Amino acid sequence: MLAGALVFAVASLAYSLAAGALGLLAVRLLHGCGMGLYPTAASAVVADLAPPARRGAVMGTFGAAANIAMALAPIAGLAVADRLGFVPLFQLAACVAAVALLLTQRLPEPARSRATIPFTPGAGERRGPGPLRGPVPSDAGLRCLVTFLPIHARQQDVNPGSSSSCSRSS
Repeated sequence: MLAGALVFAVASLAYSLAAGALGLLAVRLLHGCGMGLYPTAASAVVADLAPPARRGAVMGTFGAAANIAMALAPIAGLAVADRLGFVPLFQLAACVAAVALLLTQRLPEPARSRATIPFTPGAGERRGPGPLRGPVPSDAGLRCLVTFLPIHARQQDVNPGSSSSCSRSS
């Protein structure tokens, strides 16, 4: 989690320095690494720290919070970018990552289990229709949001790809 928050903070600041498509691609790859590290480790820590009797409820709340954040953060980000510009938006994202880094340092070290868990290929796969198909069923809400939000935006006569997508086009 610490590495993910640090990588995310660095990547957030690096967006304002990226020049050209290759620079943006490099920063996006770095950002993706941070996003791969932090949420994965956070899920494991939440599962480890949750009382066994409430683990399902705690993990469900954690997953719901992540989906809500993924739904609302782009709207908030566009509002900040429209009012202040992209550099302040990147700086704000780096500040959020720095707060996550500080809060993560306060977490207790998870218990280490020495039990060997056998590997079973395909055990985590989920088969389902369209956007619900994938290895992790907990991201089904995000998959639906990413799939259908641009369609809904077009039906509302909003350009989902521009920085001024909070306002209707003329």
